[in-house]
Amino acid sequence: MRADVTVVRILTVIAVLSKHAEHDATTDTYLDSFSSNPGAAIMAGAFSQWPETTGLAAIGDEALVEKFADIARQEYLAVGIRVALHPQIDLATEPRWARANATFGEDAELTSRLVKAYIRGFQGVRLGKDSVACMTKHFPGGGPQKDGEDPHFAYGREQVYPGDNFDYHLKPFEAAFEAGTSQIMPYYGMPFGTKYEEVGFGFNKDVITGLLRERYGFDGIVCTDRGLLTDDVIMGQQVPARAWGVEHLTPLERAKKALDAGIDQFGGEACPELVVELVRSGQVVEERIDVSVRRLLREKFVLGLFDDPFVDPDRAEEIVGRADSVQAGIEAQSASLTLLKNGPLPLAEGIRVYVEGVDTETAAGYGTVVATPERSWPPRRRRTSRSYGWRRRTNRVPEPSSRSSTRAAWPSPRRRSPGCACCRARPTRSWACTWSGPPSSPRSPRGPPPCSVTSARTTRPSSTWSSDAGRRSGACPTSCPARWPLSR
Repeated sequence: MRADVTVVRILTVIAVLSKHAEHDATTDTYLDSFSSNPGAAIMAGAFSQWPETTGLAAIGDEALVEKFADIARQEYLAVGIRVALHPQIDLATEPRWARANATFGEDAELTSRLVKAYIRGFQGVRLGKDSVACMTKHFPGGGPQKDGEDPHFAYGREQVYPGDNFDYHLKPFEAAFEAGTSQIMPYYGMPFGTKYEEVGFGFNKDVITGLLRERYGFDGIVCTDRGLLTDDVIMGQQVPARAWGVEHLTPLERAKKALDAGIDQFGGEACPELVVELVRSGQVVEERIDVSVRRLLREKFVLGLFDDPFVDPDRAEEIVGRADSVQAGIEAQSASLTLLKNGPLPLAEGIRVYVEGVDTETAAGYGTVVATPERSWPPRRRRTSRSYGWRRRTNRVPEPSSRSSTRAAWPSPRRRSPGCACCRARPTRSWACTWSGPPSSPRSPRGPPPCSVTSARTTRPSSTWSSDAGRRSGACPTSCPARWPLSR
């Protein structure tokens, strides 16, 4: 009888969660980004735009981070988003790791300072009806990935800690607990070469219960990363469950191990029947389910979802993308730009510049602003046959002459000659020219154009063309009178 009551309770909670899902979740990405990177960031769209977390860390201003979080909180609330699947406070100690851009960097002290401001901005001093709950991730710290690979994939499942620095990655989470983070997400990875069981953190009782619950006393919601139990299809591609270290277990056995570890919620899963079966079969007692249900419902009551679950469309239009919020984000983005190496600055006097997203009047103070990227390119230079130095390419066609001095204006003898200055005839091409008039046509960037009258395909030039005398004199074998240097 008790098992049936528990089953009804579980299904009721599932129905409640489904009804309020639109008010209680967001994506695993940031809605405030200047860029669109599937799985990592989403263009802000109508929302105000702000730097990525690394950009906020480059500024290093706690007040600015809290201001960003407060503005984002207002915009989230306006559209009914009540849980933010961030901040990501992993330490990017492995520079090859692909998710470093969503962190505050590799400095534990800096990350600790900024995450407190971040959580205060979203949640306030205490979680309440005007809060957006923060799901801080990825406990006990992603970032020290073996070979820089990511545990979204089987080949990146191992996390290593050179120098035995496991505790160093815990410091930002200690700051998050002090700030009152509402939820925690463990990472996919499994610890390698430590005292902990070598299974994914979502299945790791030593980490979730022993470290998170008992050592730090965290009593909030622990939600797994997406897809720990069952296989998934993402962007049309079959993706296996990220059950690292327990791949040999069935989905039912994985669910039991995660619940035993201390998990409250399975991220990205839609298989409540597994939990029902575990309770009915007696593998998991109902009191264990009550603990997680209590945590989930408690937060929803604190956020006021059962009191006023709806949003005001008019207020949403007023709050989202407000002019002062957008301006604050642009100023923060400008402040986050960091010059890693001073190469082109200051710009040389009179240099031509092409700019996008920069005020042209401001850019004009540093150079001559041009309309297209091509116009900012420096003039093409060619190596001469005599000095092997660089010579500016001109648009003047060499005048007909018996002298070979015009050779300096053409490519090095190592390169193929562009042909006759008038008709572009070459020893290997059988084009003849019915030229009339002086060879005054300007050269194009790819060499001299053919004569403007006509060009006709004829037989191979005469033997005079291939003779030593012909090469020395540079006389064109066709009917045009131009003389030009030939390749040796």
